[in-house]
Amino acid sequence: MARTNPILINEVLETERHIHNYERWFGPAASPSGEDHVADILGEVGGSPSGVQAAFRLTSGANKTWGTALQIWGPSDAALVLPTGMQAFVDIHEMLPADAEGNLRTWLLRLIDGASAAAGITAGDCSVFPLFTENIDKARTHMEILRDRQPESQKVWAQLLLTTSAAAEWLELQFGAHGYPADETLAITNFPFFMVLASDGVPEATGLTVTATRSLDGGAFAACANSGTISEVSNGIYTIDLDDTDRDGDTITLMFQAAGALTRIITFITN
Repeated sequence: MARTNPILINEVLETERHIHNYERWFGPAASPSGEDHVADILGEVGGSPSGVQAAFRLTSGANKTWGTALQIWGPSDAALVLPTGMQAFVDIHEMLPADAEGNLRTWLLRLIDGASAAAGITAGDCSVFPLFTENIDKARTHMEILRDRQPESQKVWAQLLLTTSAAAEWLELQFGAHGYPADETLAITNFPFFMVLASDGVPEATGLTVTATRSLDGGAFAACANSGTISEVSNGIYTIDLDDTDRDGDTITLMFQAAGALTRIITFITN
């Protein structure tokens, strides 16, 4: 029977969750609290939390320069904006121009992740998106923005540059976001591997006492959580239950060793 790749399953689930998810649109908080709470969910005026219909107003710099960065997401906003159980990560993936000071304008929008806008820009944790606005008798349409999801506590900043005029002008934007739960278990049950004899590397090695170690992201090798419970299937095939801690990294290297057998090394990418 063919085995299903657990890494592929995780990727499919992640894609499905992104496409089919509860979306929340948000604007500036009615009663902000410093840099901790800056956003409220749209359309729930008078509810809990108190919703808004307003938009974030960004102003470009003069002479085609970046304007002052405005914070649009704070560490406490996930609990107020995102659905229960979907608040561990946030993906701000859409925006909607609400109003603009001038007509027929082309802008650059920069979204920045960091404790401050300056820190995020210096670290390169930002994305830039071009957009065009017409504010005279034109229906508004939302725009998809592709960026990495972030932990719910990550501050997000927005910054504007006007490319079609030397003036400093404002643009009002609302944003749409998906929430995500904490990562599902990384454990893999019955992870299979093949051992061969050290004498010539051809015959399958049976009856071995195998030890398992793993390296996470190039770090030192350490014992796998279930190294002492490796099971032999047959014909040189063995299995181990990989714990969450054995896969807590982007690049995982597993090493299986036994007396009289060649060392088996398996490397895979989780992200």
